[in-house]
Amino acid sequence: IEKTGKPIEEWIKIVKEKDFFKHGEIVKFLKEQYSVTHGYANLIAWKSK
Repeated sequence: IEKTGKPIEEWIKIVKEKDFFKHGEIVKFLKEQYSVTHGYANLIAWKSK
C-alpha cells in the first residue's frame, strides 16, 4: 500500500467513514475515486471488514 502514499490504516479509515455494506462497493469506490489497482482495492476492502 506504500505505493499509494497512504498507509493501510488511512485507507481503512477512509472506507469506514463511507459505511459500505458490500465488498464490491468498496473496491469500486477506491478504484474510481483514488485510482488504485483492483488488487490494492481488494486488499483494502478485505482489511477494512
